[in-house]
Amino acid sequence: MLGYLASSGLVYQAVRNFTITNVDITGTEIKYYGQESTSMGDTTGVYFSGTASPQQYYGGGGGTLPGDAELLNQAGDPNSMYSQLNVLSSNIGNQYTTKQCSIKRQVSLTPHMEMVGYDVSFYVGYDADGSSKECFWATNTGNCRDVWAYGNGWGACENLNLVHLGKIIHSIVATGSCIPYTDPVSGGSGCYSPPGTIDVHSYEFVQRTNSGTSPGCYGSNNDSSHQFWHIRAFTVDNIDQYTLTTQGNLIIGVKDNPGASTTGSCAALDLTDCTMLEETVCDHNDAACVHTYRNYNPTGLAPLGSCQQVPSPNTGLTWTFCADGSNLTYQQGSQSGVLESGTDVWWNIHRTYSCETNNVYDFTNAQQRSGHIQDSLSDNGATLTFQDFNPDTGATTNNSISLPPREDVERCEKSCIVKIPVQDTQASLTRTTADYRASVNTHKEILRACENGVCPVNAGEVLVKDCKCTNYFNQAATTLQLVHDAGRDMICSGSPP
Repeated sequence: MLGYLASSGLVYQAVRNFTITNVDITGTEIKYYGQESTSMGDTTGVYFSGTASPQQYYGGGGGTLPGDAELLNQAGDPNSMYSQLNVLSSNIGNQYTTKQCSIKRQVSLTPHMEMVGYDVSFYVGYDADGSSKECFWATNTGNCRDVWAYGNGWGACENLNLVHLGKIIHSIVATGSCIPYTDPVSGGSGCYSPPGTIDVHSYEFVQRTNSGTSPGCYGSNNDSSHQFWHIRAFTVDNIDQYTLTTQGNLIIGVKDNPGASTTGSCAALDLTDCTMLEETVCDHNDAACVHTYRNYNPTGLAPLGSCQQVPSPNTGLTWTFCADGSNLTYQQGSQSGVLESGTDVWWNIHRTYSCETNNVYDFTNAQQRSGHIQDSLSDNGATLTFQDFNPDTGATTNNSISLPPREDVERCEKSCIVKIPVQDTQASLTRTTADYRASVNTHKEILRACENGVCPVNAGEVLVKDCKCTNYFNQAATTLQLVHDAGRDMICSGSPP
């Protein structure tokens, strides 16, 4: 039957790449269990060693497993089972100490102050009925200023003033050496000098009305083609990223600068002759931890990336920071970027190392103390007394321990021998027992444990030896020797006559 199983298994393996791991026989049914070598499914994160077609080593019964080749292959791979067990076994029996350290990443939002624009008011006008039809602007006090064009109409004149908005602002704010302001971040005072050219990126009207006093410039005092403008002009993009403060003609913006810092004791730790024993990776709250290393071996587990929401005390905006092991990123609105890249870029990492020490175990003191205790040990049945010894100081201390009452127990488990009737129906090369014996009924002796000093004898059984402490070693050894001698060849030899 075994030969049939083996041959049928080989036939099946010859047809399909199937590794047989177990066989189950039920009646006339044979079930094979295993795995098809070419259909292993998703093996991501599963360590693989050996060959992709192990069934080849069963072929014809003459296949040999490549043990030496597999040993060399796994010895060169630190993640193999052989290497992991080898590291573990080498760490047993030596004197080791553990070192622990941690790595913590924290994010920050640093306020940054900038001059982001100007808050100005002025008039624009057009002499609609004049001979030259000037397009101009004037200060909010009515002082006439630049003429931009002639005869182009009121609508075009409005657009021209917006085109020249940077020049108008420069004429308004650059009247002195600098403009005083108070820093909204530090609270300190300063003085700002506008640049020679003001580049306007965007603007918004605070007020745009036809009412008000006409500046009357260039004969336009009788015309309705003039307006009073109150404008906030910005010199930076993404103005929504700032918290704005207006001081006089200046618009001051406060912006968040995202940053990150790494603290911890791992960088300064001396890891000479150390092996990673355990590592846990946690989120920004130092929770939801995952064991990535345990008992000197990687667990194969990897934590998911985690994010934290950080509201800014400077701007009121909420920032999102995420760490996924490779990058520490930030995002707020349209702003995004990477603060750190590399490996093990997690929020919190806790590590434990096993490090070999240069100290040699010295049991001299322990041997002296143990010897002194043993020599002074005394037992009177109720109390155990001894004298402890401190090898470092030479001092001794008397000690005693109360002993519990001693139970009176047998020195052995008593047993007995009983003869029981059996039927001998064995079959051999010389046919069955019934073919050469008058009866198949016989007896055999068995050894039984006594129960409360009494040998359990059932009906039809005969007590051979009653309960007592027995030793059957000599009988067993003699029987084994007889069996051994009976199996040896008999050789007759002698001198010729």
